[in-house]
Amino acid sequence: MAETYPLPDGRVRTSNYFHERNKYYKENGLEVKVLNFSVSECYTLDGICVISYSAWKKSEEKDNYDVLISHAPNIKHHLPFLLGNEHRFKYILFFFHGQEVLKINEIYPKPYSFQKQDAIKVVARNVYDSFKLSVWKYYLPQLRKKSDYIFVSNSLKEQFFDGTKIRNSLIEEKCHVISNGIGKEFESVRFDVCSEKEFDFITIRSNMDSSTYCIDVLCKLAEKYQEYTFLLIGAGRFFDYYEKPENLTIINATLSHAELIKKLQISRVALMLTKNDTQGVMSCEIASTGMPLITSDIKVCREVFSCFENVKLVENNANRINLVKIIEELESGLPYEKVRNYYSENTVNKEYDLIKKLFRDEP
Repeated sequence: MAETYPLPDGRVRTSNYFHERNKYYKENGLEVKVLNFSVSECYTLDGICVISYSAWKKSEEKDNYDVLISHAPNIKHHLPFLLGNEHRFKYILFFFHGQEVLKINEIYPKPYSFQKQDAIKVVARNVYDSFKLSVWKYYLPQLRKKSDYIFVSNSLKEQFFDGTKIRNSLIEEKCHVISNGIGKEFESVRFDVCSEKEFDFITIRSNMDSSTYCIDVLCKLAEKYQEYTFLLIGAGRFFDYYEKPENLTIINATLSHAELIKKLQISRVALMLTKNDTQGVMSCEIASTGMPLITSDIKVCREVFSCFENVKLVENNANRINLVKIIEELESGLPYEKVRNYYSENTVNKEYDLIKKLFRDEP
């Protein structure tokens, strides 16, 4: 079950990594059905049946399932569903991706100045986050005998225990760190060193308005290094309030993986700065092609990208970033070997093995 799920018309792509998992499960012999809380009509996507909550309530097959997978569980829909239906499932897998176990206003950076913060909403967010963490603190351990808990990084797992205050000893042995896998297209493609490059740096951020993704730092770098060309792919209102550097090109659109790869191939280095993340899947996809990548020197990035020689970590401060030196260092190592840490064999396949293991002792 998931709060949102990709739709047949291509909308709601932010939860596409849920669907990629399900396709893998299905291809390997598991029967999968999705409960999407954000739709009122049922539909089929790539052979996978997606149902609404109203359809679930009317279903006569409620007791026909073995495993319940809860992606990014929340207390608005997931918790009520669990309270009324967890007894119907032999096992429950909780997948934690980020915000559902974090105090948003404490962990994430302040919004840009043009995004006015309503004081009441800030207080409400703090109250809600404190409440949700308290709920998980008392509820999740109650299910530990029939549950496992999957985190996309060790950093997120640590934040989970810090936020919920659950004693590690209660569920530690049932916790697993399995990162999100990269798209299949990125597994098969290799960064083309010899192709003609139109841009020196490329940044891909679906929501450029999020202060997490350092678009302000990107602009300062573009202004500082007029000799370089920058490409930004994303959507938002940021440049309604900030002046766009002349050497920065913007593509205000959501592109497919195939389209993104074409843009990556005509760029020299990916510039993917972030102030906070739980994994950084897009950056993992880029790095896995062997393309040189610059990202931020924060704890989760040090963890996630430690396996890549083609990744350089920097401070989120334009004045302290020497792009001339960095691009020279990164390109001196070309071509880089492709790293397989985030291929399906090392990510979703581990999830599949975990699910199969649950039934190892079944008759």
